[in-house]
Amino acid sequence: MALYQLHQDGSIWGYWGTPPTWRILDNQPQTRGITANGSNLYQIKEDGRILKYTGSGTSMDWETIDSNPLSIAIVAGSEGLYLLHGDRTIWLYLGAPNNWQQLDNNKATCQIASGNYLCQLHADGTIWKYVGPPLSGWQKLGDNPTTRAIVAAANSLYQLRGNGSVWKYTGPPKGWQQLDNNPGTTAIASDGTNLYELRNGTVWVYNETDTGWHRLDNTSAAVAITAAGGKLYQLHADGSIWEYTGTPDWKQIDKNPGTITIVAAAG
Repeated sequence: MALYQLHQDGSIWGYWGTPPTWRILDNQPQTRGITANGSNLYQIKEDGRILKYTGSGTSMDWETIDSNPLSIAIVAGSEGLYLLHGDRTIWLYLGAPNNWQQLDNNKATCQIASGNYLCQLHADGTIWKYVGPPLSGWQKLGDNPTTRAIVAAANSLYQLRGNGSVWKYTGPPKGWQQLDNNPGTTAIASDGTNLYELRNGTVWVYNETDTGWHRLDNTSAAVAITAAGGKLYQLHADGSIWEYTGTPDWKQIDKNPGTITIVAAAG
């Protein structure tokens, strides 16, 4: 289990070890985003370069695996690393620098998400799952025009709609099950087992057993959440990062006003 953070100056930090500590992994500017899965950490630069971390946690070693100025977003899943280009095409990294396979050529994609499979969200709200083969192998799962985000974790898929409602894909015949309908919900995350939502600055967890939501904190200060491998973290507006240790306890593990992104990875 690892946690990473991206600062405004482009530096990347990792939190792991026994006991966990923060270690700087990169100090170069122009980092657009980071993604991680298992022991793999990747970053994308403003110029479209994609780099993979090859250090040991005490070094800042990175390998450039792509240098395409069209690249705008990356997401890592159990099946590998996926790339979204500015022309909205989707690509899978096959290994070795510049070795990518095109999976889709639809120009409507606005977001990609990956757990044990790859999904994409189109600008019109339709959701598609990749089942193969490349280019033609996409299965339509949803078509609500208000869908604004999707989260894939393990074999579960969730969507967040513009009115704050949260839905889980359950397969045919019904397709989707509504789990919540709160206009204050602004983000969702899953660690593969549990579903979490960020609602009016507070963090909530969905309990499958009693089909209810339970509040996990009382701060109303969170601006982002991330989860993986049974771990849950929240980021506050002041840059502080908190790890969930059990109802209702949270442990502060960092406070840097420059932190803009946190990403958790199982492995």
